Amino acid sequence: MDKDLKEFIKFQLENVKIDHITIHIKNKYPEFYNRIIERTKYLNTKKFAERIYHIMNDLFEVQKCYCGKNLRYISYGRGYPETCSIKCYKNIEGNNMFKLKPDSYIKMRKTNLERYGVENPAKSKIVKDKISKANKKLAEQSLKKRKKTNMERYGKEYYTNAKKRNKTLVDRYGVDNIFKLSDFQDRYGENRKLSIFNRMVNRLKPYVTPLFTIDEYRGVHDKNKKPVKYMWKCKKCGNEFKYGVYDGIIPRCVKCYPHLSGTSKLEQEVQEFVRMNIKSEDNKRFYLRDRKFYELDVYIDSLNFGIEFNGLYWHSELNGEKDKNYHIDKTNYFKSMGINLMHIYEDEWIFKQKIVKSMIKNKLGLIKNKIYARKTTLKLVENFNEVERFLELNHIQGSVNSSINVGLYYNDELVSLMTFSKPRFTREYDWELVRFTNKINYSIVGGASKLFKWFTKNYSGTILSYADLRYSTGNLYNILGFVESHKSSPNYYYIKDGQRLRRNSFQKKMLKNKMEIYSDELTEWEIMQLNGYDRIWDCGNLVYKWGLK
Repeated sequence: MDKDLKEFIKFQLENVKIDHITIHIKNKYPEFYNRIIERTKYLNTKKFAERIYHIMNDLFEVQKCYCGKNLRYISYGRGYPETCSIKCYKNIEGNNMFKLKPDSYIKMRKTNLERYGVENPAKSKIVKDKISKANKKLAEQSLKKRKKTNMERYGKEYYTNAKKRNKTLVDRYGVDNIFKLSDFQDRYGENRKLSIFNRMVNRLKPYVTPLFTIDEYRGVHDKNKKPVKYMWKCKKCGNEFKYGVYDGIIPRCVKCYPHLSGTSKLEQEVQEFVRMNIKSEDNKRFYLRDRKFYELDVYIDSLNFGIEFNGLYWHSELNGEKDKNYHIDKTNYFKSMGINLMHIYEDEWIFKQKIVKSMIKNKLGLIKNKIYARKTTLKLVENFNEVERFLELNHIQGSVNSSINVGLYYNDELVSLMTFSKPRFTREYDWELVRFTNKINYSIVGGASKLFKWFTKNYSGTILSYADLRYSTGNLYNILGFVESHKSSPNYYYIKDGQRLRRNSFQKKMLKNKMEIYSDELTEWEIMQLNGYDRIWDCGNLVYKWGLK
């Protein structure tokens, strides 16, 4: 039954790249496309290449790990991994299922120790240097060969045959760009819109309910680059109101949280919350010299701890006249007096109040729910939706993309999470510790050490991480064995209509198509001011490194 089907697929693979084979077969050979779907109907997958892989390798069922879980398809060339997780892979070693016999394994480790000074050569600086030099040499040879070939064929060192590519696309599909295919464009656009809409609804579920459907959803901005407002229902008071869907911002109910330019209502809420838990002073002044002073919105004398409530209006650069160094200078002043200062942004108290309250309680030593790490179970959290939801509910900075997520479970509930990825802003390190957080109002004693120890045992390389000086003193990193590298300069957020917006979305190269007022001769900050934006500064970060001498 599969013989002619396999011959057909083999012929197509010889002439069409695997990345384009789905659309190619579906458009030109719909009968074969339907046969492939029917032959692999037991697969619940959107990846057409996975279906082809099953046919070409005579597979007739879902591929499973020895533990019973489904294996995750990697690519057509690599197929499926041996196991579903590192834990299962380690169990293979424990069951002596490695190709190397125990005696050979011991001998290999001994040889590595004699030659390189370590049992695992991957951790040896000598081996790392050799690999680095070899890779560099290989890259140089490859580039030299490519330049030579391009010169011989086309008379240029750098060459891309765009005309030939476009001609091939026209011959095969009738268009010079694959995105111009109506079927592809409609399907891609609808799927992307559905994905964005569902993620937005799930993120905002605890706070507001959308009163509009996916058909009515038109994105963040309209064709004129103006924000689109939608109807929402507040879950706190039931009020219906209009608000936009700005990136990372929760729609703000005007009844629960009216715009408070200059008032101290929210600041009073913070003061009242602290007073309910511990003896404290409000608006405590510390005189510097003459009539100049620093004021703490909340001060706990017994703990040498203070809280600064940063209203977005009064602590901004233009309206509040707070320059780049205002917040870090204030932090450093109180640090010199032995007082630990915590900064809270206005929008954090409004939108992430539960997390902020938990952070304050932790600083005050008032967390009553304690779990010892030895009583928890360590697992890799492979479901990114679970990771994303846990971070949104428990970490002040919310979720972020990460490749390795390690969690601690207590009674089958995730109570602590540490995430890692390749460094976002530098290539000098192998990994970045991106997020660590416990479940709010819980203290996991020894949790961070347990998670970090597991990661360093299973993944080699240097690690980088950042401690936000608005609320962190870096003590956790010292416990984990990190070394302080340096302090980064304060960073800023833009403010518009009472919302704090990340500056990454407002780089000058992006402003030409975003702003009504724009000029190449102006700086990014000048353009933003002319368009009605203000900005607020943070305290910078402590940068920590691990694994470097």
